[in-house]
Amino acid sequence: MRILIAGCQQEISTFNPIPCEYEFFDYLRGDEIRATHEGTDSQIGGALTELQSAFGDDLEVVYTYDAEGTAAGPLRHSAFLKIAGEFLDALKPHAGKIDGAYFSMHGAMGTTELLDPEGYLLEEARKILGPDVPIVITMDLHGILTAKMLENINGLASFHTYPHIDFGDTGKRAAEAMKRLLIDGRPQGRALRHLPFLLPLNFQCTLVEPSKGIVEAAAARLSEDMLSLAYLAGFPPGDLRQCGPTVSAHAYSQEEADAAVDEMAQLIALKEAEFAE
Repeated sequence: MRILIAGCQQEISTFNPIPCEYEFFDYLRGDEIRATHEGTDSQIGGALTELQSAFGDDLEVVYTYDAEGTAAGPLRHSAFLKIAGEFLDALKPHAGKIDGAYFSMHGAMGTTELLDPEGYLLEEARKILGPDVPIVITMDLHGILTAKMLENINGLASFHTYPHIDFGDTGKRAAEAMKRLLIDGRPQGRALRHLPFLLPLNFQCTLVEPSKGIVEAAAARLSEDMLSLAYLAGFPPGDLRQCGPTVSAHAYSQEEADAAVDEMAQLIALKEAEFAE
């Protein structure tokens, strides 16, 4: 079983007037990714632990490229194009030679010219890897999920905590989704709902209500007919289009995907006033 692992993570605020540069990122290539993450509580570390447990000696991990940026202002577009080129070029030698791909992402990137960099990366990655290769990603609870992103992945695991303490667990959940994809096949049902309001960051804390109850409800709603159900609180400081909360699902029927996201969206909508108390 050959699983490709790569990453591209950054969170930006458009209220920061200083553009982020290429040099603001840390880069890992090839086996540097394994050496940095194996045995750690990072998303990639957690995914590796679960994949090794699931597939044992039958697992071959292909490490390509990981770019991790600090929180900053919008990424200068020329810098993003360089990062995107490196990310995508590293995938090309493995096209047609892997069984699945896991990408560690944040979900709140933005460039000086492009509002959905992750959507671009996933769309181009899909073109390179082909329509039949399962792609699973992890995202921060503050991530901004777009329709383009959802269309080009087969599973999503997001943080359940803020303050964030479940990095490794999120990676493990992504790997569990990958295992099921390889056994049961790719789910054909997918759904995404955007809530029409923004959530203050302090009220996104999952130690207290209402965020605590929303995260717990999403975990409880996940059924056997679903591969993933993700609640993302969004990131208002990004000030990007649709930077509010979302609920998304990948399920083995469209009816189940729609039902799950509609139930969760209604639950969140009913709690809107609680986020302002």
